[in-house]
Parts: sequence; structure tokens; C-alpha cells
Amino acid sequence: MKNNTSPLIVVMLVVVIIIGVLYKISFILGAIASVALLAFFIYLVAIYIRNNFRGNAPREAIYNRGSPEGYIIDHSYYTKVVGVTYSGRQRILPNLQDGMALDFVREPHNFHDKNAIAIYCSGWQIGYLSREEAAEIAPIMDKGIPVDGVIEQITGGGKYNYGCEIRVKIYKRKTERKREPKQELQPTVENIDKSNPLYGKTCVFFDYSYPDEEQNIVNLGGILRRSVSGKTDYYIVRNFKNFYDTSTVETNKVLELMQNGGKIKFLSDEEYSKIKERYLPK
Repeated sequence: MKNNTSPLIVVMLVVVIIIGVLYKISFILGAIASVALLAFFIYLVAIYIRNNFRGNAPREAIYNRGSPEGYIIDHSYYTKVVGVTYSGRQRILPNLQDGMALDFVREPHNFHDKNAIAIYCSGWQIGYLSREEAAEIAPIMDKGIPVDGVIEQITGGGKYNYGCEIRVKIYKRKTERKREPKQELQPTVENIDKSNPLYGKTCVFFDYSYPDEEQNIVNLGGILRRSVSGKTDYYIVRNFKNFYDTSTVETNKVLELMQNGGKIKFLSDEEYSKIKERYLPK
């Protein structure tokens, strides 16, 4: 870690010399300067105690959270937190874990960088975004667009300083698709095979092109819905990576229903294709 005490010692010596000169000029001036120096010294001690003896771990662990209400992830990227060797942060980092949520706080009045973005974990500051990253992200945050992150890995330890690798998540406002009044689809086949797994089942798609597949569900005797509920039987997912990388109200509700014993089940693209191939008329 860098040693920042030498400049401070020089400043203190200069101040002491100035106080000596003031005493020679006037006892009152010297006394006032001495009191001011003592107050400043007490302030420095308080700062040191706050930064180095404030505890070793966050007060409450908060893990990766979903998107803010009304927003979805626009894009994300991986980076390293800077400034982790200052202000007692080396005491906090070894107690953090992968997946813990991070809050980003703008510091427009920061003396060193007006674009500064501080990074907090459960209320404890662990560092900053780099100057280059802050220059790009600060204008986004200043527009009121949410930006946060999650810890990917704590590095270092032993004879090396601890570091922190994170994923930065930048959001965009979720826009509702305007839909024309929907007419109820009718089967376009004469005989529906009632033995197929989707017959009479409520189905919801995640990442399919709707127009073609909507009709296929109806032709299989399924009940098509556009949103998930406790009545949903199958959630049909084309790309599971996209599902787990996307945190929305609906995807979170799907996982919640599954965890709470709901009847909803995943149906993969391969399984869905086999059902269509076997039961839809050629």
C-alpha cells in the first residue's frame, strides 16, 4: 500500500514553524493557531480510526438482485474495482463473497474526479470505478438510469493485496409493446390428437417468434397465454442462457413459482420440436 504520511509530516512541520513565528509576533495569535492545529490533529485521528477500525465485514450480506422495477439490463461488462488498498478496504474485501450485490454512488463533488463513481457492498465502500469507466458511465447515471453490479471474484490474499472483480450492469427502461386487440385463435387442423402432452395445457413462450408458434400451440390443443401465472403448465424456452441472463418480472416469477412448488415446468426447444413433429399434422 502507498505511504501518504510523508507529505503530511512536512505540512505539520511547516505549520509548527508558522505557529512559532506567530507566538513571537503575538501570544494571542499563537494560541489561536495552536488550538486550530490541535483541532485539526483530532480530526485526522478520527478519520484514521473510522477508516481502519470500523469492522471487518459488511453489516448485512445482500446478494445478486433483480432489475430495478420498470427496467431491464441493457448491457453488462466485467472490470476490476480500483482504490481497494485505501481507507481500510483490505479489511473488508476478504470477507466478501461471489454474487454479492453492489451499489454505485455518484460523487460529482469529488476533488480528484468530478465523474467519480464509488462502489459499495452492503453499505461499505470497497473502491471506485476507474477514471476511464467513470467518464462513460457518470453521464448515464446523471440521467437517472440505474447502474449497479455484482461481485464476480475476490482475488489476492497472502502476501498480495486483495482485489475485486465485478460485473457492471447498465439498465434501460422497459417498454411495453403495443398490441392490437387480439382475436382468439382457432385451430386450423380438423383432428387434434388429444394424447399429446400440450393438449389442454396452458403454455407461455419465453424467446420465440410468436406469430407462427401461437398457431402451433392452438393446433396442438394447448391454451396460449402471454404472461406467467399460477395456472401456467409449461414455460417454453428456446435459449436457456438467455433466460438465466435476463432478469425481469416474468423470469423471476417463473423461478419463484417453481421454488414454491407450482405446477409450471420448463419445456426445452428440443422437447417442443419433438411434440410438434409427432403430433402436428404434416
